[in-house]
Amino acid sequence: GNFVPARGSRVVHVLRRGDVSDPVRLAEPGTLSCVKGLDAEFRLKHPDNEAERRAALARWVSHDANSLTWRSIANRVWHYHFGHGIVRTPSDFGVNGSPPSHPELLDWLAATLRDGGGRLKDLHRLIVTSATYRQATRHHHNFAEIDPENHFLWRMNRRRLDAE
Repeated sequence: GNFVPARGSRVVHVLRRGDVSDPVRLAEPGTLSCVKGLDAEFRLKHPDNEAERRAALARWVSHDANSLTWRSIANRVWHYHFGHGIVRTPSDFGVNGSPPSHPELLDWLAATLRDGGGRLKDLHRLIVTSATYRQATRHHHNFAEIDPENHFLWRMNRRRLDAE
């Protein structure tokens, strides 16, 4: 069957240190305030309407100005091809995650994806035809001393193929 959102919204509280028995205040519908260029507060005509809240969140996530979404997608595609992302913690772009090894590259890939209409096939093609992707897996002693983990992509990492 078709999914029908609930008529009323569930009451959610901001909790003190995540303790469900210690609610601080009612949580209002909104998003992250750290994304520049987008308002974190939803200005809803009917704040209790779950469908309106979900639609507002979907518009925020998919907005062209939401660099977090585009960077996250580009990082995951990179991760698929290289075995690790430009940000090595693809589920955490925050302070607990790792910093990007190549921030300008990630921004450029994200902008290219966004400006290209969000077509993943074009992003895959861009990556697999790049000189970085087409590098040999050859070991270079001098480079390995400087960057043993290959964070700076001086060679292609060896990867096992799935049986499928």
